[in-house]
Amino acid sequence: MDTSSILIPVVIIFGVVILLWRLKASNQDNDYSNTLLKVRKKRKGTIYAEPKSPANMVKESTAKKAPAIKEKPIEVPEVPEDFLSLELIHYLEFQRENETAKGFKNLRKPHPLLMSLSRSITDAQELINIVKSDPELVAMVLNMANSPFFGLRKAITDINHAVIYLGIAQVKNLATQFAISQSFAFESDSQKEAYERIWKTSFLASAMALYLAREVDFENPSELSTRCLLNYLGDITLLSMQPTAANFYLNGMPLFMRIKGMQSLFKTNAAVMGGIFGQHLKLPAELHQGIGLGYHPMKNNWDNVDITPEEKQNILFCYAVCRVAEYFVLEGDASYSKLPSIDYQVSHKPELFNLIEQLEACGLGSLNALLQSPRGKMKLSQMLADLKKSV
Repeated sequence: MDTSSILIPVVIIFGVVILLWRLKASNQDNDYSNTLLKVRKKRKGTIYAEPKSPANMVKESTAKKAPAIKEKPIEVPEVPEDFLSLELIHYLEFQRENETAKGFKNLRKPHPLLMSLSRSITDAQELINIVKSDPELVAMVLNMANSPFFGLRKAITDINHAVIYLGIAQVKNLATQFAISQSFAFESDSQKEAYERIWKTSFLASAMALYLAREVDFENPSELSTRCLLNYLGDITLLSMQPTAANFYLNGMPLFMRIKGMQSLFKTNAAVMGGIFGQHLKLPAELHQGIGLGYHPMKNNWDNVDITPEEKQNILFCYAVCRVAEYFVLEGDASYSKLPSIDYQVSHKPELFNLIEQLEACGLGSLNALLQSPRGKMKLSQMLADLKKSV
């Protein structure tokens, strides 16, 4: 048989098979491509999707955002009419119109160390020598130093150790408070109770001032701490001279109401009395004037007040710190302790109505943020808890 007659049909058949196989493979590629496109469309937005340009991503992100929820506006209460109508007695005018020592002749003779303790002390040995000159003062400082407020792990048994461990500022303030307490006498139970509240408030204010002044990087945290303590000198003076003044400290009365009541009954207020008594004690002029002007930030009243920007800053700082201490102790405001603030819109305290603007103007705008920070709130809460255990 002729082989060519056999090979030709075989080649033809083989060619047809190859052609059919190629056609089938081509169809499978198309199906696979279509299937992959379908999968990509189904998985749109995942890693399998086609890459998107940054512009498209921004557009899609914006389009997918949930509708903005309108925040409920903060309800700021109207300022009480009693606050708006209050006119502060001006310390400098009162000082000019009244004899400095008038009304103080019935008070105890001031503690001989009070003037020494009120001035700036930067040398530890100088403070140790002052405190050691009065054995009762040494005992009082050591007793307070070993209280829960300072959280010592080991008892302090001598004044040298107390100054080294607690620092000059803390020991100086403890000694100053003792010296102040020895200058006054309280007979009625209401006077004694009111004095205890004032003492606790001044103690907390001085401790807070030391912490906050260091945090905001003041050059003189120790002096500001002592000044906050001495800011209550007028409250104690007035309480000693006028027993009925105790009523202003026992019922959680707001500051502006206390001032209004004092000015109505006694024709003066605690800040003015503190400044006048400080002058009587021969405290430095800058110090007794700062005490006497202590309420002026409440009404933002600086007319006819000739002081340096630094002195005004000190007065504003102490005003803010003392108000916070009062809300903790004198007013016992539990809700305030959870959200301490010197912003009127948050605290709704009329005494703070004009404060934030003044603080920002003098470079203390960060003070409120520090008070509201987790660290600040924790520190102040701990101080308050330790104070309750200590005194």
